[in-house]
Amino acid sequence: MAVARSMSKREFVLECDKSLAPEQQTTFFLTPLSSKHQIEIDDMRSKGDGMFIEIAYEKKDENGVIERRETRSPIAATDRERSDAIVVRALIGWENYKDGAGNELDFSKLTPDERVNLLYPEWRDEISSFVSSLNYPTEAELKN
Repeated sequence: MAVARSMSKREFVLECDKSLAPEQQTTFFLTPLSSKHQIEIDDMRSKGDGMFIEIAYEKKDENGVIERRETRSPIAATDRERSDAIVVRALIGWENYKDGAGNELDFSKLTPDERVNLLYPEWRDEISSFVSSLNYPTEAELKN
């Protein structure tokens, strides 16, 4: 019998925090990507998500007149951009996440971009990998 995928909130602790006492660990609250969000992320690979590379060149025509051309070509998003897009869509809160002065960071007072910018790139990649894994059934779910 097929069992529906759970879209419930998940708790996640970074690998670097797992050796700490539970009260010292930062817990991130994540939700799996919706089908719509997963399609948006997948489209970033192929369509470039509106990103362009500028190409400019000059050439002389047969009369010696310089012709300048500029074109814009779509480029695919980088792995980092896809990773950040996943974190923006999946991160719904945190607990015990502090700034350099030891003050708790208030998730609700930050924009999605500000939240992502407070995470080191390696942490964003780790969170993104975890969220991506939620799109596939576990061994236990496959056995049901």
